[in-house]
Amino acid sequence: MTKPLARNLLLAALLGAAAFAAWAWFRPYEIAVDPAAGCRIAAASVTRDHTFYWLDLELEIQPDFPSAAATDAILVTAGGKSIRPSAVDRALLRFWLDSAELSAPLVLRIHRGRLTVKSTTGLPEIPDRATLAFRTHRW
Repeated sequence: MTKPLARNLLLAALLGAAAFAAWAWFRPYEIAVDPAAGCRIAAASVTRDHTFYWLDLELEIQPDFPSAAATDAILVTAGGKSIRPSAVDRALLRFWLDSAELSAPLVLRIHRGRLTVKSTTGLPEIPDRATLAFRTHRW
């Protein structure tokens, strides 16, 4: 292999890796967001607390989002159970869940819309008192 060919292949591989890294970093949490929700999920984090879990949802609020709408948010499990947030800030919702609730897909009903929190089944392995952050709903 000649040096110019090797250099060009290495440069192409580097550019491809950089493009993938940029796409993975800047992609939205959910691509098709319900406009009626008035916000979107920016990130989610899960903290294990012995046998239960704290689910924190960070929201990106749209300018026309009503200030009281976050207090009416409801997390709906795959089984249809509705869970109200344990703590609410304008851009942060906190839910207390058990492992069965967290291992199924989750949807957030907020304002007049629905946002996908988690679209997969199963529970990631989280050590006690550890936190995992997610930038997409596929976890």
